[in-house]
Amino acid sequence: WHSFWCCSLVAARTYDSFGLQKAWIHLTISAVLFILLILLTVAMGFLGFLVGLVAFFSHRAILRGRLRHLVMLPGGGNPTMDFVIDLATHCCCVACIVAQEARIAKSERLPYQDFLTGQRIQEEDVTPVDAENAGIV
Repeated sequence: WHSFWCCSLVAARTYDSFGLQKAWIHLTISAVLFILLILLTVAMGFLGFLVGLVAFFSHRAILRGRLRHLVMLPGGGNPTMDFVIDLATHCCCVACIVAQEARIAKSERLPYQDFLTGQRIQEEDVTPVDAENAGIV
């Protein structure tokens, strides 16, 4: 359950950083589509699950298309085909897509929203964890 929302939280933060969609709007849409996914699965079984999954990931594929246009991500040049590929990739490995988009936002040095405070944070404002005190070394 929590790992599902982890991707949604990171995606919401990333899309907010690029100005594509406010984080709270993305999370609300994700929650509504997730509830729809559950209802369709209960009502229609596996077919309902597939329909709900396509609806859920279509939202992300549309945003990915906007991001592709915004930062000139490589694609086939055909928006319909790019959408289909993004949709299929979201269905197969949503964590891969979310991680790639977050890395792009980080490489662009975009501010991101802290989910506890709602404050916009720049990368240089974050204090790195001391590895020795964190028990990493």
